[in-house]
Amino acid sequence: SLGTEFAKYQRQLVTDYLKWQVNIVNEYKKSKQFVTHNFDFEWRDYSYGIQPDVNHFDAAETLDFVGTDIYHPSQSKLTGTEISFAGDLIRSIKHKSYLVLETQAQAFKDRVPYPGQLRLSAYSHIAPG
Repeated sequence: SLGTEFAKYQRQLVTDYLKWQVNIVNEYKKSKQFVTHNFDFEWRDYSYGIQPDVNHFDAAETLDFVGTDIYHPSQSKLTGTEISFAGDLIRSIKHKSYLVLETQAQAFKDRVPYPGQLRLSAYSHIAPG
């Protein structure tokens, strides 16, 4: 019980800190600017699964848009399941469209997408809205 409560407290610290930052940015941003944050997923050889260290739903309340950091498998390891899961999860945080702020920025040769595969991933995130 104590371990669970401490983990909950840690997640709340992340939420409180992000809200504090957003409040500062909101004081100085122009009216046509928006605030987003780059949420990450749990890492299971690629971005997949709920991040256990942050409650994305609580942390995103003060944001205008949710952003995400997505790393899908590439080449023949890409099944599409990863794109669907990540898109559904990140969209459900605020029940609206999201931004992909970072993706596939690595230098491992088995992770370099086939020609056109990165465009396919982008369209796969755009297609459902």
